[in-house]
Amino acid sequence: VGISNTCIRLGEIVRCWGLNENGQLGDGTTTDRASPTSVPGLTGVTQITAGVSHTCARLNNGTVRCWGYNGHGQLGDGTTTDRASPTSVPGLTDVAQISANNLHTCARLNDGSVRCWGYNGHGPLGDGTTMSRLTPTTVPGLTNVAQISSGGNHSCARLNDGSVRCWGYNGNGELGDATTMSRLTPTTVPGLTNVVRIATGGNHTCAQLNDVTLRCWGYNTYGQLGDGTTMSRLTPTTVPGLTNVAQVTGSGAHTCVRLNDSTVRCWGYNEFGQVGDGTSMDRVSPTLVPGLSNVAQIESSSRHTCARLNDGTMRCWGYNNRAQLGDGTMVDRLIPTLVVAL
Repeated sequence: VGISNTCIRLGEIVRCWGLNENGQLGDGTTTDRASPTSVPGLTGVTQITAGVSHTCARLNNGTVRCWGYNGHGQLGDGTTTDRASPTSVPGLTDVAQISANNLHTCARLNDGSVRCWGYNGHGPLGDGTTMSRLTPTTVPGLTNVAQISSGGNHSCARLNDGSVRCWGYNGNGELGDATTMSRLTPTTVPGLTNVVRIATGGNHTCAQLNDVTLRCWGYNTYGQLGDGTTMSRLTPTTVPGLTNVAQVTGSGAHTCVRLNDSTVRCWGYNEFGQVGDGTSMDRVSPTLVPGLSNVAQIESSSRHTCARLNDGTMRCWGYNNRAQLGDGTMVDRLIPTLVVAL
């Protein structure tokens, strides 16, 4: 889910819709699409991820292709030229996972190392510099990585031992190291163990633990940490009353979780209805998304959220100014709305 576009994987092909001014839909044009549109020539896809205005796909041969906005090199093809069709990221093979957000992209390789590229003004690439990179650059000293997550201007990695390391911008405590000092290389989040999943938002981070509880930290002006306050936190803070977490997703200034009962709860910034509770009121604690059940996966951007159901259909809600909800309109939706033609 990008800021104003959405993409899905159907088997090994991809369809996208919404804003396309930078080619982020990958259909070879810059024409907005109000309903799912195939990305031609792209097959063998095993995972997709989206930044603000770019999209990337991992293929079953371990390579990566990206398209869309490339002003800071976030497509990784060695240029700053926007691409309206999927473009190979050269020299990148054996990729196990990709994660894009804002203006940078990271890839986790099968050997447990990480490579990042794109905007690096606050150090989200983790290479010890603030120099943007047009091609994948190794994050030094980072091994045994099980998952990566790219935030607005920071990145985090979950290691095989259940610990977490973060790097990049830290003005709001999003790195969780009890300071507001930005870090150009991976820094351990102290006191955090047994983590099974991480999710990074614009300026906050959340970690799901193996006891199915959730800890969040960083910017909290809109309540995106879910602790009942609007006080930013420099270290991981428990989200009270939340158990049985199966998946967490964070973006912009709101957070959502899928619970083991296949329902969804969201909280944080809600001006456009991205929390999905039928209002545009910010929420400082987890709030049930009504009428949504049998959810298999959730994803979010700064202004809209989408859920994939077990029956293979999709529901999206929030801002819809460029038809990113896929319901054939440009009307904002405060509750989950069916994505048509899927």
